[in-house]
Amino acid sequence: MSEGDRVRAIVDVEARGLVFHRGPYTSGFRCRIPRGSVMVVNRVTWLGFSCALDGALEESLVPEAERADSKYAGAAFTFFLADIGRGFEVLEQGHE
Repeated sequence: MSEGDRVRAIVDVEARGLVFHRGPYTSGFRCRIPRGSVMVVNRVTWLGFSCALDGALEESLVPEAERADSKYAGAAFTFFLADIGRGFEVLEQGHE
């Protein structure tokens, strides 16, 4: 797995999202990532990977109150590499 790869949820995944703000704080939210959702990997470490949210998936998962905040700067999820095969599958880069 590498940056730019796409991952797809193979089951509904309970997750905690991280919200970034233009300022010295972050917040978070809980949600269920629906089976079939595709996200782009933006960072990989020896332990896990993260995916930034954008577009329709961001609108459906990130609470409106967070997105409406004037200091909202985006949202992301982090997962363990062990989640590949249990909750996610890696797709070929650029394919859905």
